[in-house]
Amino acid sequence: MKGSDKMGKTVKKIPDSVIMNRPALTPEAEDNELIALAMKQARKQLADGTASSQLVHHFVQRGSPTARLQQEKLRKEIELIDAKRKALESSDNLNQLFEKAIAAFKGYRGQDDEDEYEDE
Repeated sequence: MKGSDKMGKTVKKIPDSVIMNRPALTPEAEDNELIALAMKQARKQLADGTASSQLVHHFVQRGSPTARLQQEKLRKEIELIDAKRKALESSDNLNQLFEKAIAAFKGYRGQDDEDEYEDE
């Protein structure tokens, strides 16, 4: 395809399939690239009516109320796990603060170490 820019020059548009991206640096990035390509192909096939029955079934099933509820349940479980993790971290921080406060109070009473006064 040809077009022209502001200066009147003819500019060739390079098709997306010709442009080579650099290789993925991590397995996760590669997975994301492949998923994006597969979704693009599925979208194209669904749009032009050439999608297989399995592909159509997959997206119909994905859009069902049951599938949507399962996704919502997974999101809520992840939120719960994250909240529990934060609560544990907060509890650890609180314990450290209590230990520091107890050490400070002992310093005010003139006690540096508990072992010194256990003999009395």
